[in-house]
Amino acid sequence: MRKLIFAASATALAVAVASCQPEKTVQSVGQVFDPSPVGMVEDTEGQIADTFGLKGRDYSAYRAKLPREQTLIMLNEKGQLESDRMQNYVNSVMRKIARAAETRLGVTNFQPIVTVSAQHSVNAFTSPAGAVVVTRGMIQTLENEDQLAFILGHEAAHVLLDHHDNDWVVKSQRHSLTTAEMGMSALAALGEATGKAGLGGELQKYRLIASGALILSRDVLMPRFSQKNESEADLLGIDLMVVAGYSPRAANSVGKFLGRMETGADDPASISAEREFADWWEVNKESSGIFSEMLTEIEAEFKKARSESRNKYADAKERQAAIGMYARREYRKIRSDLQARRYKAALNERRTRTVLQQYDKAANAYKLISESKLKKARRDAARSARGVTASHSYPLIILSEAELADGDERNAIRSLQRAIRGKNPALQTYMTLGQLQAENGNLGSAVKTVAAGRKRFGQAAPIMIQNIALLVRAKRKTQALALSAECKLTFPELEKECQDALKGTFGQKQKAGA
Repeated sequence: MRKLIFAASATALAVAVASCQPEKTVQSVGQVFDPSPVGMVEDTEGQIADTFGLKGRDYSAYRAKLPREQTLIMLNEKGQLESDRMQNYVNSVMRKIARAAETRLGVTNFQPIVTVSAQHSVNAFTSPAGAVVVTRGMIQTLENEDQLAFILGHEAAHVLLDHHDNDWVVKSQRHSLTTAEMGMSALAALGEATGKAGLGGELQKYRLIASGALILSRDVLMPRFSQKNESEADLLGIDLMVVAGYSPRAANSVGKFLGRMETGADDPASISAEREFADWWEVNKESSGIFSEMLTEIEAEFKKARSESRNKYADAKERQAAIGMYARREYRKIRSDLQARRYKAALNERRTRTVLQQYDKAANAYKLISESKLKKARRDAARSARGVTASHSYPLIILSEAELADGDERNAIRSLQRAIRGKNPALQTYMTLGQLQAENGNLGSAVKTVAAGRKRFGQAAPIMIQNIALLVRAKRKTQALALSAECKLTFPELEKECQDALKGTFGQKQKAGA
């Protein structure tokens, strides 16, 4: 969820932090357990699946929400892992989990969808309706299909038990819009610095501000749950994976890295970039100009979020112990073997293996960007975008960031143009390319680029609002008015934002305040 393009404002991050603890509990669907003092589910005899009272519940209404939520939850990702084999394989495992839910819980029409994102960190998360994201880093960390089944069962449990806030989608729409606008503003400032300062200090200053703001706010759209919610999802996930034919032993082995999930602890590039920004920020707090107030507020919210996160989750060892105890108690007679062969076959399929290797090169190139080793970053990123990955969004976005950080907007634009001609371009490619084209005076091209992205991702509010603003800047007021009206109908929760887009200032706020 990361890097230069989508940086969130302090307002968005503050709302995200405030909404971390879902008010809705599974008591609404029959849960009778009380949390223990540490927030874990009480150790009561019997399988947890028997306590929720979900029999007869129909999830067909969730299916209609999936397209919008799938776009929304992938918004901060640099695209998906572009391997049909791996995407199909992971979804085949989720279908087994979904059938297990229908069999074990008596629910109907439960059909979550999984996307494997290109992100390097170890993570998995879901939207309320079941748009699940599993990162490339997670796929490369797991050892067998049983472990994957536990991860997917855990995410499916969050959906089945309605662990998300009731207004998660509305909040996330607003977060995503603010995130995108701040990203475009930082991009505009960076482009302006490039034109004035070449490779000098001003360019480095804006690059660090843009990437730093994003680093501090990278979890804006990440669903957060209480310890009790996580414990329920752990244990119900075990029930579901066993019914689906997997070994409960795998759940305990996954527990060893649960504490690292959702923290970025497995992403050296993010850690390096965060340290680089922190070092720079200590020296330049008073001289960062138009961004100073925004970054100061974000820094405060970031520290608050880190503190809450440390207090909110059960200790990883405690959580792993609870998982192991439950699996041994309820499934001690099950001795099924771990299913590693299919998992390894999917991971090592020739094309998929090549894609993974190329994405690893791209991730390393990003790390080099954060270390200001821009020439080497460009070289390695260019190598990662060759052969089977020549049109993949993930390596091309990183290549464009290396080129932009090195003051080369022209080639950054070319790299993004290559990405949108690919099979599965990320939303970021359209929005960033459109903004760069607009900043270079090519408003006609910018409008076409963003309109093409809107056609492909019609359920994404940020690109629709960006499209309206670009139409205004291109003096196409009639088209802008029509699209603003459509925006209000499509996203009634963003009526004010759809109207404000007619001012044409999307992505221009920081420039205007300079």
